[in-house]
Amino acid sequence: MSNRASYDKDIFNAIDILRSYGFNGQQELIDVLCRVTRTKKALASTEADTDTVYRTMQEVTSSMARFPGDADLFFKLYNTLASFDGHAVLSYLNASSEGRELAAPEVLVDKFEEYITDTVKSVLVPECEQYGPELLEIIETHPEVMFTLTCKQELKYELLPLRLRPSALKRSMWRLSARL
Repeated sequence: MSNRASYDKDIFNAIDILRSYGFNGQQELIDVLCRVTRTKKALASTEADTDTVYRTMQEVTSSMARFPGDADLFFKLYNTLASFDGHAVLSYLNASSEGRELAAPEVLVDKFEEYITDTVKSVLVPECEQYGPELLEIIETHPEVMFTLTCKQELKYELLPLRLRPSALKRSMWRLSARL
């Protein structure tokens, strides 16, 4: 099974679990994705039981509203979404926007790269989540340029560094800031 098919299966399973507990909105799923991503990052592939996962989630998401479910519900969702990574969450968020977000066409991204010449030292990319993986390739191929990326959604701001491959982080100069 491809990663994409696996992610789709996992997301539908998570939706079914949330609905069985009475949660019906898209925002609840986005909230859970954010909580799972933050918790996975904090636990860093450590095997953990229900209580450890739940306590960790409470610590790393203390700035968010209280999780409306119990430890068993969160642990079930955490395990269901175990294969999810930052790239999958960003892809899901972009796909689930129901057309409310504009995405830069690939030809525009190609044109954007034409303006990055030897004399360019820094580039500001507002709302970078609209550019897709092509932007990350531009960053990787221009390690001498300082890229400043801004995001308009906090979750995407947290997940974007996870999409960059470690080699890109080492070679390229980039800075990420959230737009309030």
